[in-house]
Amino acid sequence: MALPRRSRQNLRFFSLAMSIVTAPYEKLSNTQRKRWGIDERGFAPAILIAKLGLHHEYHGKGHGSDLIDAALNKCVETAQGAACLLIVVDALKEELVCFYTKEGFIRLNGLRFVLTMRAAQKRLASRTNSRQGE
Repeated sequence: MALPRRSRQNLRFFSLAMSIVTAPYEKLSNTQRKRWGIDERGFAPAILIAKLGLHHEYHGKGHGSDLIDAALNKCVETAQGAACLLIVVDALKEELVCFYTKEGFIRLNGLRFVLTMRAAQKRLASRTNSRQGE
């Protein structure tokens, strides 16, 4: 979905940063710890989607999912050079919880959400395949 071009106006943006996730080690299964790359202290390197925004005119029209895809694509690319198995995003407000959950993120605590790199890769592959079938 292409957004129309507008002069001097940002319609969408995202930024990434390296981060560390702290997780309740004792509450996670061995499988989750391994899948998430959590060490024995409960820490895991991650890529944080630090900023994510979409112009209000484009809310509710599927552009948010496209923006998440663009951010996830860059996360997957970046993770090839970094030992990160997680992508993290912090919802700005409670109203965004449904959006991130719908996009496949898992609530870690508070307004912090995680997605495994593997899940991001599967999502991107699935979206690519469905677009090619159109």
